[in-house]
Order: sequence, then C-alpha cells, then structure tokens
Amino acid sequence: MKNQFKVIDLTVYLARNKQEEKKKTDKVREKVVSKKINQQRRQLIAKVKIAQKELGINDADYRVLLDVNFGVSSCTELDDHGLVRLIAFLRSKGWKDRSVHVLDRHGRPTTLMHGGSHPTAPVMRKIEALLSELGKVKGKYVPWDYAASILKRQTGCNCLDATDVKSLCDVVAALNYTLKSARRKAECKTK
Repeated sequence: MKNQFKVIDLTVYLARNKQEEKKKTDKVREKVVSKKINQQRRQLIAKVKIAQKELGINDADYRVLLDVNFGVSSCTELDDHGLVRLIAFLRSKGWKDRSVHVLDRHGRPTTLMHGGSHPTAPVMRKIEALLSELGKVKGKYVPWDYAASILKRQTGCNCLDATDVKSLCDVVAALNYTLKSARRKAECKTK
C-alpha cells in the first residue's frame, strides 16, 4: 500500500512539474511578445515626438491638438491604431517621415504588407482587387493613390492605413461605381 501512495505521489509530482514548466515557457513567450509590442509602440510614440519637434509645435499647442482631435491629453493614452492615426494627421500637416516608407514601391498600404491580421485587411484586399480590375478595363495601371484620393474627397484623410472599416467600405462603393462606368464606356467603344 505504501508503494501505491509513492506511485501516486510521483505522478502528482511529475504533473505539477510539467504544469510549472509550461507556465515558465508561457511567461517567457509572453515577455517576448510583450517586449516586441512595447518596442513598436515606443517607435510610434518616438515618431510623434519627432514630428512635433520638426513641425515646431510647442507643448501647449500639442496638448490642445491632442485634446481637440483625439480626446486625450497625451499620446501615450492612445492605442496603437490611434497613434497611427495621429502620425497620419501630422503627415497631413506637412511632416515628412524619413525613417520608414509607409507605402512600398507600388503604393501598397502597410496593412497588406504585414500579413493581413489587421481588421481592415479584408476591405483593403477588396480595394486592391477593384483597382486591378479597373486597370484591366482602362488598359493602364491604376495606383493606390487613386483610392487614397477617393478617401480624401470623402473623409479628408488621405491615409488608407489610418482609417476605419466604414470609410474603406465607402471607398469600395466608389470604386465599384467607377468600375461599372468604365465597363460601360469600354462596351460603347467596342460597338
């Protein structure tokens, strides 16, 4: 009977050790992911501060800008999406980001370049498909700037990465309308 308790104690001991090892590896993995996310966040905040300095915005005006446009008193109160929107806002005010290109050489937004886990990625892929189809109908390349200009006319913001899904859906509707119109014109030319 004593041997039976020893076996049970040993299995319980091994199970506990396995659980503790799993917890340790989970904590290490969590720290690595958290460190990467924190690093990206720090980079976004640094960009905001650089933009503030290069645009010559003093601290009082900067705080008013944040309060009026984003409802916060510090950029650290914004989430990552809010920081991206703030950077896009500062770009629209004339700041040139020299550290990283927001668009690749074909003008493709970063939302699509990083795997597509962003909530706006499906709509962005739809916009990409519509631009491609529009280019085929017109017989020439239609750049992403075309979609950005539609967005600017509709919302005032010309950064596809820094907008919400609803605004992007409005761009999809406008592109659909343009595509139908281009198809009708192409049919009239062939007749």
